[in-house]
Amino acid sequence: MVRFFGNEVSGLLLFLVLLNLYFLVLYILVKTGWLQRLGMSLFGPALMVKTERGRGILDFLAKPRAFWRVVATVGTALTFVVMGLMTLLLVAQLPFVFRVPVSEAPSFSLILGIPGINPIIPLGYGLLALIFAVVVHEMSHGVLARVHDLKVKTMGLLLLIVPIGAFVEPDEEALKRAPRRHRVQVFGAGPTSNLFFAFLFAAIFSGVLMAQASPAPGAPVMTVDARGPACQAGILPSWIIDAAGPGPGSTEPIPDRDSLSRFLNSTTPGDVVWLHVRETSRPASEAARECTNETNQDSGIFPVRTVRCVELYGADSCRENGALTGHPDPLNRTVIGINLYDTQEVYAALSNPFSSPSRALAYFSLPFFALPPQNAFPLAGPFQDFYDVPFHEPTFWALANLAYWLFWINLMLGLTNALPMLPLDGGHMFRDLVGHWIQKRRPLSTPEERDASVRRLSMGVTFTLLSLVLLQFVGPYIAALAR
Repeated sequence: MVRFFGNEVSGLLLFLVLLNLYFLVLYILVKTGWLQRLGMSLFGPALMVKTERGRGILDFLAKPRAFWRVVATVGTALTFVVMGLMTLLLVAQLPFVFRVPVSEAPSFSLILGIPGINPIIPLGYGLLALIFAVVVHEMSHGVLARVHDLKVKTMGLLLLIVPIGAFVEPDEEALKRAPRRHRVQVFGAGPTSNLFFAFLFAAIFSGVLMAQASPAPGAPVMTVDARGPACQAGILPSWIIDAAGPGPGSTEPIPDRDSLSRFLNSTTPGDVVWLHVRETSRPASEAARECTNETNQDSGIFPVRTVRCVELYGADSCRENGALTGHPDPLNRTVIGINLYDTQEVYAALSNPFSSPSRALAYFSLPFFALPPQNAFPLAGPFQDFYDVPFHEPTFWALANLAYWLFWINLMLGLTNALPMLPLDGGHMFRDLVGHWIQKRRPLSTPEERDASVRRLSMGVTFTLLSLVLLQFVGPYIAALAR
């Protein structure tokens, strides 16, 4: 929900209102002839603002030509490697697509990388990151074009209510006549620049910002079982248990989640333990309302009567969790019906993501799974209370969120554009690669025959990969119908 003139309005409703106003203004500009007089044109539903100004910036940036040629050579090789890996990933995922239950099938809104429409991309941070990523992408094409003395006709922006893209328009005839190697480097410059900035912002997020944060002392409560004694005592998700003991006057500090687990394991089921909590952002959920209890909230001390694990969770769950904790008697171990947040592991994944493959995977896929306890991302809500930061908290978390989204949007844009699908950059690079291969294999064929073969193979690969992408979304439904 969004606050608008003091009232709450859904984000979708607000977007639809703005979209209709946009089309109304666009209609008036077209009908009155002002669109042409302002030097604008339409690109589908988007407004294309073209200008010949700014080309001098490209010439200035292209001056260290020897440097850019080295970068372009390395970047082109990197893009081809990413192209192959992304293609293999789509193919390797195919057997698993049909095993996903319909209830867990990804939403089609995930295809659109538009902040506010795509449910995992926030409007504010996502929009800033997308504008940056697209501008960098297009500027890179223009710089490499000028490095190879290819004319750039115009530059500009694409607007759909807000800026959704930028473009650099090289002279198409000059680009076709250019040597194949130069042409491939121009196309590869976009994905290369996005991947470079992705890992630059990852280094800023992890190595500069998150490296200065640290887990706050205490055991953060991730979830509370509505049937358990902690809920009955009034303890809520997102609170931090920072002291515990057998009585209200005999509590000892709890520095982390493992300390609380050891304390509970040292007690006998049926004992009353006293927990001191530090409140954070209270979640507004049904489970939280069920657990609300005014008793002892002023003092922060909660008496909780412990129970046997098997009484609350059943034998199978207790055996599984008991094996994970190494408890010698998993069925009879002491529990209070809470699930603790692992601040240490999450911190390790955010500050040092490449220390293990599982942490790297979690780092890249963080927006899809969201950080508990509120299933909110960016790093929002009570998550921020679970960590101590080196300077002004709102500023720190705003910078951290922005850095992460600059990393993630650049990464996704670079990986997507590396796919060998037309009209993506990778598709143009693949087409030139295929053309070079056919020319070597069939040197006596005419240019028209080679062009036809290149076109058929390029479009075949494009439609095959597009089908593999769409199967991620429709595969579960096809499998359900087949069953």
